[in-house]
Amino acid sequence: MTVLNTIIRTCERKSDLVNKVNTNLALGIIAFMGTPILMKFFFSLETIFTVSRFALLPSLIIPFILQFGVYKMAIGQAQALYYGYAISIGAALSPLLLTLPLTQLGVASLATIGLFGLAIYLSKTMEIGDSDIKILGVGVVILLAVSLLNLFLNLTLLELLICVGGITLCVGLSAYEISNLNKINVSTNTDTNALAVLVSLSLFSKIINIFIYIIRFMRILDNNRNR
Repeated sequence: MTVLNTIIRTCERKSDLVNKVNTNLALGIIAFMGTPILMKFFFSLETIFTVSRFALLPSLIIPFILQFGVYKMAIGQAQALYYGYAISIGAALSPLLLTLPLTQLGVASLATIGLFGLAIYLSKTMEIGDSDIKILGVGVVILLAVSLLNLFLNLTLLELLICVGGITLCVGLSAYEISNLNKINVSTNTDTNALAVLVSLSLFSKIINIFIYIIRFMRILDNNRNR
């Protein structure tokens, strides 16, 4: 009976973890999308451009703070930092999001939802092992190297390939993390609140990267048509 109770409690805690991740993700995306809208109401476009530059700093620092200190801080502090990260990303990208045509913004949003849905589907239908994550890791290193190289070459075709590669890697890594989330052994000693914040932060970052890569891809195609 004790074993059965332990299994039940473990399942409940795992379900609780998944629910917390889903909630954090949903609220993080709302904070991200809502930030440019609120900034448009209160600030001029010139001020928004200035704020976006300052917003880059917390968007770079907060992930490191959470990664190394989330288990040492109160859950309220961790969640506040996570939502602060979502808001800072929204503020940093406000000039882009507010000047982007609504059709492109809508297409990019729908495509991002579809691709993240694909990641969820892959996590449930494919066995993603350590060998796969090693391949994805190598892919990330290659993507970074090619991206740095293209800063000097400035080749349109290579830029398109970088976008496609970035999207593919983000989908694959998201699928791995979602699959891994369902396999985590959530014991009674596991801090599900802190773990949920870390998983949410990682998945949120990948969703935003997919979104940005799609926008970059569409803008490159548009620029080529207008030449």
